[in-house]
Amino acid sequence: MDKSSEITPHTKFKAWDVQTSGDQANNYSQLVNEWKNTALMISRTLAMAYVMDQKAYLVQQTSWQNNVRMSGLVEQIRGPLSNIQTLAKMLSVHMKRTEIPYDIIEDILIQGDHLKDALQQIQEAVYLTKANIVRSSEETLKKIQGSPHPSRALSDYGSVHGNDSQNVDPVLALNSDKDDMVMPMPPLWLVPLQHQDARPCDLCDVLKDLVAGALPLAYKQQRTLDITGISNPLHVAVEESALRQALSNLIEGSLLRTQHGGRVQIYAGEAPAGGTLVVIDDDGPDMQYMTQMRSLAPFGSDLLADDMLEDNMTWNFIAGLTVAREILENYGCVLRVISPRRPDAVIGTGGSRIEIWLPSFQTEVADITEEA
Repeated sequence: MDKSSEITPHTKFKAWDVQTSGDQANNYSQLVNEWKNTALMISRTLAMAYVMDQKAYLVQQTSWQNNVRMSGLVEQIRGPLSNIQTLAKMLSVHMKRTEIPYDIIEDILIQGDHLKDALQQIQEAVYLTKANIVRSSEETLKKIQGSPHPSRALSDYGSVHGNDSQNVDPVLALNSDKDDMVMPMPPLWLVPLQHQDARPCDLCDVLKDLVAGALPLAYKQQRTLDITGISNPLHVAVEESALRQALSNLIEGSLLRTQHGGRVQIYAGEAPAGGTLVVIDDDGPDMQYMTQMRSLAPFGSDLLADDMLEDNMTWNFIAGLTVAREILENYGCVLRVISPRRPDAVIGTGGSRIEIWLPSFQTEVADITEEA
């Protein structure tokens, strides 16, 4: 046997040593790559966490700014109301003494004027933003109609029921939905407030008139407005003029928030636990998201500029909702907003639902009074 071919224990150890060194190099290289990948993943995770933290901080700050702004607007209304209550107590004392100083009466009149001015300023914001939204929507509609490939929603709109306000009864417009509506639970604090000069009104008549008046706007803006649930008269303990102003702001605001081909659905009926319920659904954007993202939006002449549709939409929602809430709560109504109304929708979408709980007029008390 050749001695060169013999494998001694020394040669075995040497070969094993060389192989082990190669494996260690490969293992070390793999370990370094794993470290790099792990470090890269950690850095990306930290970067994403930082971005999300900054976004959450921004949303928190903008939401806080929005709350401050809305608190300021509401305070302009609640301030005079509180002063009127205080002056009314002072007046009641003097009435017992059959002495009514003229300065107290004058202060009450001044506070009432301040209240009207504050509401009127917010209502003017509703009108201003409405005009801006309509103008922007008309410009967009012209661009879509002038394009070689108009959207399907616009081309099919002519076949949608409710586009002819003269031939179609708006009360019978919504009968095509297959989904059953889940009746929401009523609020616990729904109590009618006593107003000496307030006359009850029929909610059905008010809604019919408002829907008939809003159908031309819906047709012009290529939207669909449907109403259902109205069959029997629904007498509510709210002054008709106040109810018209509040519901008009809410219905028109829902129409203006939807896109071309969008839809607004209105339901009105008796609530299970008493009172009357009005539900206004739209398929527009998520207004909670919009108010947070646009809470620092300017108000004034800047809203007339181009590319300010979302800012006008946000301000129209805030102003219209504020006026409606202050009017309705003065009669013991409760207004609740759910946005987005579809929680599984993409962020920024999902539509809004406005629930309006109105106290019913106690017809039994009125009948007893008449019989007496």
